[in-house]
Amino acid sequence: MNHEKGFYFPDRESLARALNNVACYYDLSSELIADEIFNNKENDSSISAAMIDVIAERQRQITGEGFTPEQDDKYDRAEMVSAALSYIRLATIWKDKDPDCYRKSSAPMSWPWLPEYWKPTNPRRDLIKGIALLLAEAERQDRLNGQGASA
Repeated sequence: MNHEKGFYFPDRESLARALNNVACYYDLSSELIADEIFNNKENDSSISAAMIDVIAERQRQITGEGFTPEQDDKYDRAEMVSAALSYIRLATIWKDKDPDCYRKSSAPMSWPWLPEYWKPTNPRRDLIKGIALLLAEAERQDRLNGQGASA
């Protein structure tokens, strides 16, 4: 299943199974993601480990942390973008520094929420968190504009 550029899945079912192994409760999003990938003829059926991690993180935010789409809809002042950029900025400036200091870093001024919600882990993990937060914002805007998917 491992591939040089990420993961390769020979068919839709094996991709759906891999996505369902993400630590969250089962829902149909894995099936829908697999359908989209395998129904797109321009796609070579490979998906990177980073993409899988972003999807898993978004699911964790919803199911593990309780940050539902309904709750996300309340953030209408770019809070999720600010939070995403806070994590991404930290990940890019601290990448070769002490891991313990990294995890103990204080919430930046751009952090939109209470400091106890600031939970840096490591640069790669925080990039994934940031991208998942950007995805949450895109989903929020789609709901706001009545869009199911964009071209």
